[in-house]
Amino acid sequence: MMSYEEFTQKEAALESAPQAEREAFYAEILEKETAKTDVRMMAYFHAALLHYREGDFRAAREILEPFVIDYQSYAYRPEIIACFNLMGVAVYCERSYALARFYIHEGLKIARENHETSRYSYEYNNLAVTYLAQHEYEKALEAIREAERHLPDSDREMHAYIYRNLSEICCHLDRLDEAQAALTRCVEEYDGRTLLPDDILLVEMLLYYKLGDAERYEKCRAEVWQKLPAMHAAEFGNTANNLFACEMDAGNYPQVERILAAMDDYLVRNPGESAVKAYAQAAPGTYQAILMDLMMPVMDGYAATRAIRSSGRPDAGTIPIIAMSANAYAEDVQKCLDTGMNAHISKPLYKDVMLETIERFV
Repeated sequence: MMSYEEFTQKEAALESAPQAEREAFYAEILEKETAKTDVRMMAYFHAALLHYREGDFRAAREILEPFVIDYQSYAYRPEIIACFNLMGVAVYCERSYALARFYIHEGLKIARENHETSRYSYEYNNLAVTYLAQHEYEKALEAIREAERHLPDSDREMHAYIYRNLSEICCHLDRLDEAQAALTRCVEEYDGRTLLPDDILLVEMLLYYKLGDAERYEKCRAEVWQKLPAMHAAEFGNTANNLFACEMDAGNYPQVERILAAMDDYLVRNPGESAVKAYAQAAPGTYQAILMDLMMPVMDGYAATRAIRSSGRPDAGTIPIIAMSANAYAEDVQKCLDTGMNAHISKPLYKDVMLETIERFV
């Protein structure tokens, strides 16, 4: 049985080794170390982290899942919280936001039970990010304020992340003075431009658009376009949706077309659902209705609905669009209707409910 000290020494020695060699090290521990030890727990975490950093979020989830189900069988270590945090972030990157919040809340609960107050800001920040991705800005603001309230004085990088996220949330809520103040703190007090250059650029683009500063907005937009092709899924989706929202609001349809083309190019490289592409390429009348998953990769269901409704096609205003989502509160349903959808079906889906809803419009 490997001791914890032996594990940390071996892991340090493998720090610069090829990924396959590091994976083999963790896999061997998980195969042979059957007891619920600290070493086994850390092998779960670091093996998942390897895959997460490579962008293989599903593999990271599959590795961590046995541990998070059975974590109470292990002696407490602060790294247990990190396991739940990583699980939540991996799920977030797959755009399963409600599930991500479940894991983040579990990590927060464990932190509270063990008085790990330094972890609170991380968990609340991650909660805010999930709400931000779903355009639930008031809930995002509430969570990010909790993250700010619990910030450890010594963690300058976390300060930068939280004030950056606070700035974006306030931009979406049109609280522009607060957005500017948060961004200034991020950049000037916590060196955010060095720590988070691309994240800062995206917030600046959004803020300058909201402020009506066309010159600085266009400069930021040009930089964003240069960086867009290299972004991974979650980052690309957030950036493209912010670009899309600004240009749609401005009525700049050539830029909207450019953004949609960039999304299509991304989906060619990273295949996934593309309701807008399928609709746009089909002859009018091909589809009698659209069942719209709200949590699609790259462009979510709200943005896809806006793109379809504004496409100028003969049936763009009349084709029924029916939302499908596990988010089924009254405000979720109303948000779908306000975006231009005709109805909302809750997940899990039931055949009779789905058929009955479709028959109302077709």
